[in-house]
Amino acid sequence: MKRAHSELTMASPAGRSADLRMSAAGTRAGPSGRDKWSPETDEKGKEAKREGGGQEASRHVTRFIRNHAPTALLSVSVAVIVLTLVFHTDVIPRGYMNFLSRTAGYERFYPRKAPIALKTIAYDIRRSYESGSSLNSKVPHGVTTKEHISTIPIARDIISALDDSIRHDFTACGIFHPKTSSCRMGMLSTALHCFPIALKVYTPLNAAVLVLFKRGLFLKDPRGMLLKLVKSSVRSSIFFTLLVTGIINGACGMRQLLGRETYFGYLASGLLSGLSVLVEAPSRRVELAMYCFLRALESGWDVGVKLKWWANVRHGEVALFSAAMGVLMTIYQNDPTTIGLTYHSVLTRIFGRN
Repeated sequence: MKRAHSELTMASPAGRSADLRMSAAGTRAGPSGRDKWSPETDEKGKEAKREGGGQEASRHVTRFIRNHAPTALLSVSVAVIVLTLVFHTDVIPRGYMNFLSRTAGYERFYPRKAPIALKTIAYDIRRSYESGSSLNSKVPHGVTTKEHISTIPIARDIISALDDSIRHDFTACGIFHPKTSSCRMGMLSTALHCFPIALKVYTPLNAAVLVLFKRGLFLKDPRGMLLKLVKSSVRSSIFFTLLVTGIINGACGMRQLLGRETYFGYLASGLLSGLSVLVEAPSRRVELAMYCFLRALESGWDVGVKLKWWANVRHGEVALFSAAMGVLMTIYQNDPTTIGLTYHSVLTRIFGRN
């Protein structure tokens, strides 16, 4: 009878559930104690979950920094360069200034006089602030832009480029786009002028990289590599066009938005223009950010020397170059995989394989 009752109990769902509950209870209360529940084991489980969540959050933060740090660095660097370009033009190297003037289109308005045009803007802003004028670099009503700028002593060499009948709202607008009073048309003119120039710069550069470092891939798939060459050149040209247009005409937009000329307007236009690097491939953003950062670092140092915040260091460039090469060669010796493919190939050609 007992055996029959046991078999009947095991056969029924209720009986099986009861046996499972009894078995689980017996396991928890078993003499071995290996699976015994206690507050300590429960706390260890919660701690393990917290550690896992912390590691996951750390991975998210690391990924976010890796993806967006180049963009942030480039934006800040561009802002520093813009402020230096407008308010401390004399510290910009002549070769770099000529390149910027040519690509931005200043040379077509002020041949060989682009630095004077930028100095005129800075002079007019300082004049407005120092005099306490409420105009804040605005062109007075009833006066053309040319008549207003002719009152600035250092602007006599650029007066001939200005139209006799056009009036702009601000002095800087009249200098940035002297042939039209519309900031929108000035922006379009800058973009149309800048894009072909950028394309002429990037296409030969990318072609040289293809020939020097990717000949094998080109021979295997010439059509595919040519398409990549065209895509890369157009993408880089769009980036550069957006950057230059944003710097010049972004400042126009800030003037219209704030109703006055301010240092903040140029700072904001530089920061926002730096976001144009998002057009570029992620692998290129770090290179562009580092290039702009070095330019910003040089500009900031020269401005500090000019304002006597610190003194220039004799042969400091040599020391900095030596330190940088030391760091680069240390990385090449110990962890070469962290160096970009192109740079790694150049180092291998020069110094041989590690």
